[in-house]
Amino acid sequence: MKLYIVLDSWNTHFGNGTNIEVFTDKDKAQAYIKDQLDQAIKDWNFNKDIETDEHYFCILDDAATILDDCDVENWVVFEKEIEV
Repeated sequence: MKLYIVLDSWNTHFGNGTNIEVFTDKDKAQAYIKDQLDQAIKDWNFNKDIETDEHYFCILDDAATILDDCDVENWVVFEKEIEV
C-alpha cells in the first residue's frame, strides 16, 4: 500500500512548527497542499501581484512554498510503500 505523507513546516513571526498529514491518494495529498497554500495566501494577506527574491510563492506537483521576507512555509509530499 502506498502512503503519501505531506510535511508542512513553517517559520514565521507568529511561530514555527511542523505538521504531518497522511493520505492514501496522491491527488488528495496534492489538493491538500494547494488548499493550504491558498489559505496561507489569504491569511498572510499576501500580494500575489508582486514577486521578488524575498516575496513569492510557487507550487509544483509535490511541493509548495510561500515566502514573505523572513516568513516562510513549505509543503512537500513524500511517497512511502508499506506492507499491510
